[in-house]
Amino acid sequence: MAPVGFAAPGADVRPLPDLPPDEPPTLLEEGEAAFAAGQYDEARRLFQRAVMSLPDDAYAQLDYGLAHFALGSYTVAADAFRRALAREPDLLDRLPDVSTAYGVAGDFEKHLAALEAHVERHATDTDARLLHGLVCFSIGDAGTAISQLSRVLHQDPRDTVAYLLRDAALRAVSSEPSTNTVIIRPDRPE
Repeated sequence: MAPVGFAAPGADVRPLPDLPPDEPPTLLEEGEAAFAAGQYDEARRLFQRAVMSLPDDAYAQLDYGLAHFALGSYTVAADAFRRALAREPDLLDRLPDVSTAYGVAGDFEKHLAALEAHVERHATDTDARLLHGLVCFSIGDAGTAISQLSRVLHQDPRDTVAYLLRDAALRAVSSEPSTNTVIIRPDRPE
C-alpha cells in the first residue's frame, strides 16, 4: 500500500472531493517565490502591494522588511520590522529565521556581510544596527543581537522595539543551557 499522499505507479489519481478548487497564489506567496528565486526587487514590489492590500498584516510587513534588507535599504527594512512587531508583539518570542526565506545559495551571507560592513562604517545608524540585531536574533545569534540592540538603546533610549527585542534575546540566552559547566574529576586534586 502506498503512503497517504502518494499514488502507486499506474494508479488512477483523482482529486479529493472536499478540497477547495485551486486558488491563485496570493501576493505574499508570489513575493516569497520571487524572493526565494533571488528576484529581490520583484519581491519588494509584490510585498509592497501586499502591504497596501493588507496594512494590518504583520507577516506582510516582515516580508516587506526582508526584501529591503536584501536590497540594502536598511532604514526602510527596520521601519517595516518595527511595524510588524508593533502589530504582532508575539513575534518577539517566535521571530522567523530570515535566512530560510533565501533560495539562492550564499545570498543571505552576502546580505548579512553587507549589513555588518555598513554598521561598521556608520556606527550611529541605529536603524541598521536594529536591523542587524533583529537578523542575528532571528538566526539564533542572541549574543550579537543583545550587543547590537544595547548599542541602539545607548543612542536612543526611547526605542521601545529595541528594548522589547533585546529583552527577548536576553530571555533566549537565559533559557539556553550553560556551556561553561566545570566538571571536577574526583581522581584529580583541585
